[in-house]
Amino acid sequence: MAAAKVGTAEEKATALALYESGLSTRQVGKRMGRSQAGISKWLRDLNYNARRTPPPPHTPELWAEAVELYDSGWSIRQVGEHLGLKYAMTRNGLIRNGVKLREVGGKYAVNPRITEQSIRKCVVLHEKGLLQCEIAKVLRMSPMAVSVRLRRAGVTRSKRLTRQMTWDRKQNGSPLMRIAAHHAHKNSR
Repeated sequence: MAAAKVGTAEEKATALALYESGLSTRQVGKRMGRSQAGISKWLRDLNYNARRTPPPPHTPELWAEAVELYDSGWSIRQVGEHLGLKYAMTRNGLIRNGVKLREVGGKYAVNPRITEQSIRKCVVLHEKGLLQCEIAKVLRMSPMAVSVRLRRAGVTRSKRLTRQMTWDRKQNGSPLMRIAAHHAHKNSR
């Protein structure tokens, strides 16, 4: 491993001058052929307080505006971006200020709570031969949510069986077509 480069007092002074001229530590590092972390360490060694943008003030007026925007239909992300806050800070601030958050919408609009009914629906569709991703589309939930429900019901598969089902699907079409063909064959006897 190569030895770390130690900066001379002159190099550190140059870095400080560049930084004070408005360049970022990354830009100073590029100009001097050093890393951003190295430049930051030099500035700390010189007891120089690095520039930091102060966080926005968390005043009651800020949260009143956040609540008003959220209640008017804005998403948490939109409210946060508008007020210059991160998503988690916006969400937690809304909750602290008494807001009851809306249910999750978008791609997976089903309430994510795990109920016996949702587990039964997943198991029934699984027994019909649908894959987890197909069950997810039918029930409008994420494939991971389907996986959790199937595991709670004790449904597991070996890799071999999964490969066999994939091969069967390629040969025979969708599981619903196989079920319909099976019933048609049974009824024709």
